[in-house]
Amino acid sequence: MSRTTSEKFQIIGHRGAAALEPENTLRSFARAVAEGVDGIEFDIQLLDGRLLVLHDETLGRTSNGKGSASAYSFEALRRLDFGCGQQIPLLDEALQSIPKTTLVNIELKGKCTGTETAIALRDHNDRHFMVSSFRLAELQDFAARKPKLPNVALAYLRLELADGTIDEAHQVGASAISLADWSVNAEVIAIAQRSGFKVYVYTVNELERVQSLKDMGAAGVFTDAPHTIKHEFLS
Repeated sequence: MSRTTSEKFQIIGHRGAAALEPENTLRSFARAVAEGVDGIEFDIQLLDGRLLVLHDETLGRTSNGKGSASAYSFEALRRLDFGCGQQIPLLDEALQSIPKTTLVNIELKGKCTGTETAIALRDHNDRHFMVSSFRLAELQDFAARKPKLPNVALAYLRLELADGTIDEAHQVGASAISLADWSVNAEVIAIAQRSGFKVYVYTVNELERVQSLKDMGAAGVFTDAPHTIKHEFLS
């Protein structure tokens, strides 16, 4: 089952436009949209009772804070600078900043995010989502409470297509598997497709490699560099 001509190859901005702007910020999302992405990916953690956009469990790499993010109150997190004066966004703020025509890929990064994200998305039935995670338990929790919306798809995140990946993806009702670029070739894509899954590839910043993955039948790529990975540059 290869990608059909009716299924558009998806260029998804990884944490917005991470090569251009501070990752996982409203500024980064706006830049990715300006560069013409089909979708935007960001990470969600449950911190101080709120769903916040953050990749790392610690703060030092992406902000002027230090230590564990879970040690901070919401108010203290909001006072930190996440680059260019950007605050850490709430999930709702991230969604409000992204056009409804743009796919939103929410990665369930932290514990207890599956249930809370499923509840939150019930108020957003007018846009398309892909919810993904390396954490099988979080995908299971999300799937158990998944909004009854045809526009919410699940993707199982893995480094590679290992033994058990296909079965686990079926268990949670995923329609896609997202894999690390280094692990993907035409055979891997074909195996996943024969089992009924689309394949997305992360994180791909070289145009030639994106073209190759598109030719192999990948459904799309996550890229830090949406200014160089554009549909008009691909055949």
